[in-house]
Amino acid sequence: MVAALRASDGAPRVFVQVGNVAAAREAARDGADVLVCQGVDAGGHQFRRGAGVVALVPEVRALLDDEFAARRVPLLAAGGVVDDKGVAAVMALGAEGVVMGTRFTVATESVYPEQRKQLVLATADGGSSTLKSPFHDEIKNSSLWGPLYDGRAIMGPVHRQFLAGSTLDECRSSLKASYSEEEATMMLSTWAGTGVGLVKKRQAAGEIVQEVREGAKEHIRKLAGLL
Repeated sequence: MVAALRASDGAPRVFVQVGNVAAAREAARDGADVLVCQGVDAGGHQFRRGAGVVALVPEVRALLDDEFAARRVPLLAAGGVVDDKGVAAVMALGAEGVVMGTRFTVATESVYPEQRKQLVLATADGGSSTLKSPFHDEIKNSSLWGPLYDGRAIMGPVHRQFLAGSTLDECRSSLKASYSEEEATMMLSTWAGTGVGLVKKRQAAGEIVQEVREGAKEHIRKLAGLL
């Protein structure tokens, strides 16, 4: 797949997102130009079995240094990183940059529906207010992602109903009886990572990048001064 993409018009650089060390090794062997190590704190779809960036990034970094030292494969971190402190932390772990999703869902340029943006901004404590589960796909009878993947999204009443013991069919019946199709769609698919509680304001994408980059530099300088 990587070779086919690189052979296409424009010879693009190929970024491959991985959720565990085995997948990282496979992607590097296939010739990926950049690895994006996505930890389980990420919003949206991801490996069902994986690790957080605190464990994943250093182990993949060691893998690349040990087994692929002859070629430079940059490593980016994703999952739970929404601000300058998070960027400084994952760079200390061995990442050379980050991929952020949840923070940009509320950017002024984002096409996320307004109702979803409001929900992201209103949500706190992402560890308990989001759910990583195949439920998000199963309740919609979607098999697009297959058995190796699940997803993390903001929870609503139907998610809590499921966690309390209701079956998928009972949850579907509740959605149909209590919500419009649009309301049900919004409730089921507001993807967000566990860092959602740190997303507090709307900003232009460029402003987010500058704020995070400059803040990360300052945190790294402060940490260096403590050693």
